[in-house]
Order: sequence, then structure tokens, then C-alpha cells
Amino acid sequence: MVRFVIVATTLVALLMTCGCSARSSSESASGASEEWRLRNLEEKSLQFQNAQMELASRLNSLEGRVQDLEAAPRLGEQDIRPQETKPEPLMTSDDLPTPGPVMKKEEPAKPSDWDKYPDATAKTKAMDKTATDKAMKAAAKPASKPASKKYSIKKPAAPAGKAAYDKALKLILAGKTESGRNGMEAFLKSNPKSTLAPNAHYWLGESWYHQKRYAESIVAFKQVHQQYPKHDKAAAALLKIGYAYAALGDRDNARFYLEVLTQDYPKSEPASLARNRLKKLK
Repeated sequence: MVRFVIVATTLVALLMTCGCSARSSSESASGASEEWRLRNLEEKSLQFQNAQMELASRLNSLEGRVQDLEAAPRLGEQDIRPQETKPEPLMTSDDLPTPGPVMKKEEPAKPSDWDKYPDATAKTKAMDKTATDKAMKAAAKPASKPASKKYSIKKPAAPAGKAAYDKALKLILAGKTESGRNGMEAFLKSNPKSTLAPNAHYWLGESWYHQKRYAESIVAFKQVHQQYPKHDKAAAALLKIGYAYAALGDRDNARFYLEVLTQDYPKSEPASLARNRLKKLK
């Protein structure tokens, strides 16, 4: 049916186009030129072709809709039948649940500390007080005694050759000057960089001074002052140099070294002795 309508519409359009062309031919016969006729015919043919293409596209779209409409009922053609429901069997005495033990009646819960206070502020204060009380009790307990630890204190290492130095010093102090001096010289040869080297040189000077060999003692004492000026024996060595020069009768050198002592080591004990000796020399 739809196709018939479309075909009839196409024929009507063709007849109208032919009628229009007939009229135009009659009008052109009255005096239009052939060129104008050709152009008019070309325009009409183009219009006809465009109209034909539009009709063809409409025809295709209509045919597609018709096919969709024809296929729609087939999708719904399903034999929908209500499912038969079987009646549930009646319960027998065997199916009834067996009675269980009698449950005890639950006792009402005791009111907590939170329910005793009507407002949130009072509840918070009560909880803080409880926590504080617990902390106070914990703090009141005596602290456990920490485990004792044993620490080993390392003693500083003895200077190199200390045993030989101590032995030689005991001999000098005991009056065995030769033996003590030989021991000190042997110690210095074996341990020239020992921390006891300044003391060894000083006691060598004392050994010479004790034997009244002042020139040798001055050489030994000067070695202490020149090599170890920051050692505590340097001030004592200057004092003994002044004394040795005074014993030799060289008052100028004696005053010179005693004054150097008071200037370089003014707060030392040998400096106070040097000041007293300078008064006598003047």
C-alpha cells in the first residue's frame, strides 16, 4: 500500500513537470530564443533529478519503517502462561519445633557512672577524677630499684719507661748520685719522647748541682728551659740556673736568669724564691 502511494506521487510530479515544460514551450514560441530554451530545460531537468532523489530517499526510509513495523509483533509473540503453583503441605506434629529450655528473665543492667550524672560536664569531671585517682595510686607505689651496673674505669696508661725513671729517681734522692744519673741517662736514650723526659733532664741537673758541679748542672737545666718552656719544671730550672751562676760568682748571669724567671713565670713558686734571692744579689 505504501509503495503504491509513493509511485503515484512520483507520476503526479512527472506530469506537473511535463505540463510546466509544455507551457514554457508555448511561451517560448512567442518569441524566446533557442538559447533561453536550452537553459530553461537544463534547469528543469536538474530540478526533476533533485526531486527524484528526494523521493527515492523518502521511499527507502518508508520501506525501512514498514519492515520495522512488520517485525515488531514477532518479538512479542511469546506464549506467556501462568506458572502452576503447588499448594504447600500441611505441617504435622513431627514438623513442629521441640520446646527448648526455659530462658531466665534478664536482670536490668546496673546504672553506670555515666548514667549517674545528668549533664556531660559533670560526667567528664567524674571520669577525670577517677583517672587522676588511679594515677595518684600508681605514683604512690615505691619505684623498683634499677639493676646495678658495674662500670670499669680505665686507668691512663703509664708513661713509657716509668719503671726505669722511678728507679733512677730513687737513687738520686737517696744520695747515690752517680748510679741515679746513669739510670736517668739510660732512660732518656730509651725513651726520648716520653712525657717524663723533662723531669729526667731536670733531675740530671740536680744530680750535678748536688755534687757542686755547677757548670754541668747549668747545661742540664738550660736544656729543660729551652726544650720544654711550658712544662712546670721550666721555672724550677731557671731558678737553679740563677743559683748555679751565683755559686760560680757570676752575679750578672745569676740576676739575668732570675729576672727572666720573675717575668716569664710571675705567679709560680720559684718566682717568689727568685725575688728574695735578687734582693740579696743587689
